[in-house]
Amino acid sequence: NSRSIWADDVVAGYEVASRIFGVVACGQKQKQEKITIWLPNVNHVNMVSDLVKVIADNSLPLGGWAAQVEEWPKAPATGISLLCDPTSEDTRTTAQLAPSDDIDDAISSTEAWVENTLGRLGLCPYTASLRRAAIGLESFGVKEGPVVVRHSSCSFVFDSESEKDDIFPLPTDAAILAASFWQGVVDLATKAEDEIATFLIVAPSSYDDNFAGFVDTCDSLLEQSCKAVGADDIIGKAWFHPCYNSNIVGQDMILPGHALPATMVKEFVDKYYGDGHLDIAAVEVANDAVRHTPHATVNLLRRSQLRTSKEAEAVAGAKTPNLIYARNVIRIAAERLDKN
Repeated sequence: NSRSIWADDVVAGYEVASRIFGVVACGQKQKQEKITIWLPNVNHVNMVSDLVKVIADNSLPLGGWAAQVEEWPKAPATGISLLCDPTSEDTRTTAQLAPSDDIDDAISSTEAWVENTLGRLGLCPYTASLRRAAIGLESFGVKEGPVVVRHSSCSFVFDSESEKDDIFPLPTDAAILAASFWQGVVDLATKAEDEIATFLIVAPSSYDDNFAGFVDTCDSLLEQSCKAVGADDIIGKAWFHPCYNSNIVGQDMILPGHALPATMVKEFVDKYYGDGHLDIAAVEVANDAVRHTPHATVNLLRRSQLRTSKEAEAVAGAKTPNLIYARNVIRIAAERLDKN
């Protein structure tokens, strides 16, 4: 069994990733169906090969999908062939498809976090509220826009069991998150700044109690697929989680998507607030708490806005580099003290 999809409209690397992970999340129409996505306007075979490797490295969390490169002139065009051969019928139940009420609640709580924590405490100097992000950059040609909260499971709410039976296999949580992530990248690349400044993509609910699994999906699947298709030229990203814990991450250096190491932030605190203002244990707790959100969440940012913010700071002659990291942990530490 085979099915061909001609993606004549796909050119950029992020469009390739979005189309591929969209197909993976939507599944096969029948078992053992080979699906080939033809990419006649994509000339970067090495990029396609790199993306295929990412899929191979993440075959198990994606639900058993395998991929191979189809290359012109041996094939009609450059393409990627996908085949899902899960090891057991249990693969169909790996996704935790949330009821629509749970999705709405998760979106509402995340929006409240933007207003009551991110905005109120000023943890991001360019975000004042849910409706006002990318502020203070107007003179550099950047328009303000909203923070858009999207739940990755929104496209996978089934009204009946029969609807589920039309998909094989049911998408895994990793596949759902990847598809939503890449749709967010497409939206940032194609929509105006004043329509979407930044995305907060809420992950499937199973990740809320599985920080290690969430980080693995972000680092091994999302981050690596970004590198494969060169998406870092247009987006930045950050991982948030209700149980964010740098000790589990195990980092001693700057890692894409993650909080800065606490030892580095401690140096900033000592520099701006005085040695001994917070000990390393307090800095570790507060530094992790900056990344605590109500649910496992991926923040997608515009690379153009990140570059512009650095330009704005340089033009202003900023003499306090990295102050934001020290200030955030001081504010979070004070907030936690007040609550106790």
